[in-house]
Order: sequence, then C-alpha cells, then structure tokens
Amino acid sequence: FNQLAKIALRQNRVEEAFGFVERAKSRSLLEMMNGVRGAAKASTVYSSKAAGLREELNWFYNKTRTARPDETPRLQLEIRRRERRLSELLRREQSLGKTLSTELEPQAKSFDIDQIRKTLGPGRALVDYVTFDGNLSAFVLTSEDLHFKSELSTERNVAEELGQLRFQFEALRYGRNAVSAFAGQLAQRADLSLARLYELLVSPLESAIGDRDLVVVPSGPLHYVPFSALKSAFGYLIQSRKVSVAPSAAIWQ
Repeated sequence: FNQLAKIALRQNRVEEAFGFVERAKSRSLLEMMNGVRGAAKASTVYSSKAAGLREELNWFYNKTRTARPDETPRLQLEIRRRERRLSELLRREQSLGKTLSTELEPQAKSFDIDQIRKTLGPGRALVDYVTFDGNLSAFVLTSEDLHFKSELSTERNVAEELGQLRFQFEALRYGRNAVSAFAGQLAQRADLSLARLYELLVSPLESAIGDRDLVVVPSGPLHYVPFSALKSAFGYLIQSRKVSVAPSAAIWQ
C-alpha cells in the first residue's frame, strides 16, 4: 500500500495516496487485533513441514527406481502416507489464507474519506503522518480540503529528539529531593526538546490546520511523541486546542 501511495503522490493523486496509506495502517492494526501474526507463524510452520515432506517424497520416489521387487510395496506405502500428510498440510495452509483474507480485507477497505470529513466537521483537522524511506510526511484532512506536506523530518531526527526528552523525564525518577537543584534546568531542556519537535512536526502544517482541534495519527517513532505537550511560541499545544490520537483515520471515524 505504501508503495502505491508513493506512486499516486508522484502523479499528484493526493486523495488516492491518502487512501492507500490509511488502508496500510488499518490493515496492520487489524492484523494485530485479529492475531494474524500468530496465524502467519502457523502458516510458516505448515510451509516448513510441507518442505520436509517434499524432500522425503523425492527420496522415496528415487528409491523406488532402484528398489528390489520385495521392497517396492513398503516404499509405495510410505509414499502414500507422506502424500496424504502433504495434501492435508496444503489444505490447512490454503484454508488459513482464505480465512484471513475474508476477515481482514473488507475491514481494511472500509476507508471512506467523505465520511471522515463529515465526522471531523469544521472544527477539527486530522493529521495523518506517514513514513516513506525513513522520511516523515503528513496528510492534513479537514472538512474542506486535503493537503500533503512531504519530508517534514527524518525518523532519525525525531528519535534523537525523543531520546533527549526521555533523558530529562527519566531524571525525575531519582525523586524531587535529588533533582530539586536542577529542576529548572531539566524543565528548560524538556521544553526545548518539545519546541524542536513542534517545529519539526507541527509548524510546517500550521497553515492547513488553522485554529482547529487536532486528531493525530502517528507513524513510526511518532507513537512516542507527546503531541499535547509540544510547545510553540504561544505555549503548549493542549493550551490552544484539543488534541487526540488515533491509530488510523479509518478506525477513528
């Protein structure tokens, strides 16, 4: 889906690209919710066992070519046993694949941009971040328009800022008495990291967002960003608008 989104963006088909990104996020989440990862492991086990049976069958097939007449019935019996087991494994694997496809595909395709626009209304904007080749970009959807802003930052830059922010917060675990002498400095450094994250992730989108409340759909390391606490020149983001976080726009709707 992400590859299709990149192609659509190169052709300036922004709404179509947004749909591909959303389907990718919804599919990924639904797979986790429905235990598909466990099913995928089961499928891998089936494939591994099937490969082993094929190797055994090839050995028996070759053996029958040079076997003595009195050995042939036993070899054919072993071949039939393995063929039945292989057939059963392939049937289970195929059934598993059909079940997953039936359960997940309709849900992953339920994305409706017009319905999301109606749900947003005039007072909210949805910011859907996406990662392409290590670079973070964002779609901004409102009831009126859809914008795409490419290459806001890299995942690496955001991860580094989050590391700095985490360092400031982790210092608090030593207790107020231990850090009271440095409390002001810690707060200042934390605010600096929050301001830098704002500049990377929100500031380039301000013209599209306006004064609307935000629904944020993170991507990659952005799942660890405290969006409500990001700081602009006018204060923390939560002080000027409501901020909520959703796993995908399709699921939020």
